[in-house]
Amino acid sequence: MPDRWRKPRRRSLRSVMATCMLGGAVVLAVPYFVPVPPSVGDSYALGFSNKAAWMLFLAFAAVFCWWRGEIEPDAGTMEMAPLGRKQLLWALGLTLVTQVALWWYGARFGPQFEAPYLMDRLGHLAEGRKVFADFEFAYGAGLLYVPLWLSRGLKVSLLNGYLLSLVLENLLGVAMFWAVAKELARGSRHARAIFWLVYGTMFVWAILFGAQYTPMRYWMGPWLAMSIYRLGLERGRYAAALCVALASVGLLLFVSPEQGVALLAGTLLFGALFLHGRRVWLGLVLVGLGGVGMVWELYRLGGLDTAMAMASGGYGVPVTPAPYLVPGIGLMLAAGCMLVEAVRRRAQGSIGLYVVCCGVFCVPAAFGRFDVIHFLANLSAVTLVGWFAVARKERYWWWAWRGYAGLALTLLAPTAVIGAWWLGSQWVKAEQHPLPVVRPEGPRMYAPFGEIAPWPDGRIARVDTGRFYGLENVMNPQQVREKVEELRGQGQAPIVTVDRSCVAHSTRLGVMHVTYGLYAKAPLRESHTMDPICDELRTHYEPVSGGQLPGGFKIVVRKP
Repeated sequence: MPDRWRKPRRRSLRSVMATCMLGGAVVLAVPYFVPVPPSVGDSYALGFSNKAAWMLFLAFAAVFCWWRGEIEPDAGTMEMAPLGRKQLLWALGLTLVTQVALWWYGARFGPQFEAPYLMDRLGHLAEGRKVFADFEFAYGAGLLYVPLWLSRGLKVSLLNGYLLSLVLENLLGVAMFWAVAKELARGSRHARAIFWLVYGTMFVWAILFGAQYTPMRYWMGPWLAMSIYRLGLERGRYAAALCVALASVGLLLFVSPEQGVALLAGTLLFGALFLHGRRVWLGLVLVGLGGVGMVWELYRLGGLDTAMAMASGGYGVPVTPAPYLVPGIGLMLAAGCMLVEAVRRRAQGSIGLYVVCCGVFCVPAAFGRFDVIHFLANLSAVTLVGWFAVARKERYWWWAWRGYAGLALTLLAPTAVIGAWWLGSQWVKAEQHPLPVVRPEGPRMYAPFGEIAPWPDGRIARVDTGRFYGLENVMNPQQVREKVEELRGQGQAPIVTVDRSCVAHSTRLGVMHVTYGLYAKAPLRESHTMDPICDELRTHYEPVSGGQLPGGFKIVVRKP
């Protein structure tokens, strides 16, 4: 056997820690010296290149995993607590109770947090406008079509259709997560503990009212990968598996484009590393061509515009030594070591390795908007594989689960408590002091900064937010120009603005938000990306007589 394929010698804990600290220092420091294009986000203001960060991390991970090798399992590892249907039923029951409670709350007081953006976009779709072509949407079109179909099919309001879709997508996502975890848990002693650790992390996101944060969005890809693997490698039906793979890519592009791209690229990577045979390779080429064709069509329709703006630095948050960085990176490296060791030994592929191959292409999204939710959610599947890799060695497992549980209690639990407190405070506020709104029967006006009325009263103002929802996802100069042209296109029609929108769009000074990390240096530059929008309003618009509304809102018209 050639030397390069031999199993690496055992590495001491001291050498592993020193190597990780060196790699971490490179990933955290070098991106500050890479130029960043103008955009809206903390990364631009601080001069941090998120693209350089994830590229450096992948390079370091490949070298580290080749050097470290796979985690050696303890002798006699066997399945002592299998993951059964009882865990699934408990998880589904807890999810159902939570989501029904949120449905009741949202239907009565209006959804909070992420929902205003999605409800506004859903309203555009219900009026007959086309997703991407007529209005911006950052996610897969399926997240809008499903609530629209539910609303029309059940003859309920758009709000109830959306809230019902959240219930269904959360339940479906939990079931998919359980199925993947059960498959990966074969031979593990700690399957149940791992299941509840990961489920507990996802559960915290349930109060965000966002379809983009349901477990379905992040677990549909791994579940489809598992189905493709079973059909092709376990049953030997390669042609059917390749057809299912192509259909799965299309479905994921409809629900979550970045997950669809990850499944396509991960399938090709897995096939290149572990599959052999001329016919199989020909099938992979056909899948690749078909998948690239679908991605190109989505790009042509504008479905990747927001994702590409984010990839170029929009809404970027610098990678910092945040508390959640350590477990996330550690679990990814554990999963990566499994993949590299399998390639080194020329071993047969597995579902876990297939999931890791797909997870490699989720790293850019995780390192882009580097906060606790985006980081852990985008890496959900690959970190699950990492959990089962760590659980093979009792000493590692003892430290890993205690550290992660402590981190969850100190970071995620307070987030859930604060969110619950916020919902309660908005409930009381809406009951005691209903906020004024523009009635649906009133005149319809363009609102360049988003909805006119705060959401807690549950009534949607009759305004047209246009292609973008306020300044949401307006991230680069090109999108700012689109917003200005749309504003000019209103002519002499009155529009609704809000005083607090035209403020300095720069990053926070000194200490950044706790979910971004510990500390960060002061900004290197002020972001003036949004200035053309505010300059247009200040220069060419004036308030109408009696146009001042409660809450800082006002009606303005273009100067003659």
